[in-house]
Amino acid sequence: MFAAILLSGFIVMWLCNLMGQPAVRYGIPFPVPARGSMGVRGTNFPAVALLLSPLAGGNGTPVCLGISGIEWITRFVKTPGEMRKGNFIGLPLNVAFFSAVALIATAGTVAIWGEALTNPTDIIAKVDSLPLTPVAAIMFFAATLGINLVANFIPPAHDLANLMPSRINLRMGGLITSAFALVIGGFWVSTISQIGLFGFVNTLARLWPWSMGSSSPTTTW
Repeated sequence: MFAAILLSGFIVMWLCNLMGQPAVRYGIPFPVPARGSMGVRGTNFPAVALLLSPLAGGNGTPVCLGISGIEWITRFVKTPGEMRKGNFIGLPLNVAFFSAVALIATAGTVAIWGEALTNPTDIIAKVDSLPLTPVAAIMFFAATLGINLVANFIPPAHDLANLMPSRINLRMGGLITSAFALVIGGFWVSTISQIGLFGFVNTLARLWPWSMGSSSPTTTW
């Protein structure tokens, strides 16, 4: 299992290195030249489809997040060597470290409580330690905030700014995204999660843009 996880990290790193080449050489994300034949307006079309996913609270797979981040972050890298080094540290090395921590923690729950616990909140509940609870809460908050910034805030903020650059800048795109987040978060439990909207939007947004050369809405300019 661990070997398979490590191998997947190297495969994703290889894909990210390939998709990051245009950004390093020309300062533009991969889908920009890939969708060039669609024209200025056409390149926004698949990105708008994918824009629905973060705004609706949908999360991509680790592969989607890894590749989509590379497409636009690598335009700030100066050399291909820096890109490959960063991808190695951030992908296979990072995946190996956190996978090892998860495997050791799960094995520890079997040794201590006789059952495999994979949810961190279940482990904290089993420990039942008052000093540990606030520390765990802060760590859960930081982890949730980090992944949602990458998956559900930065992509729609950039794409809204690129969709109508004459009227929406990056700051305004961020404010619009935050407003959507407040509404969706407020009605998530009572309404949105009950009507099946999440599954539909997430599936549509993840399948549609891939066929048009995009894996992230952050990649439209």
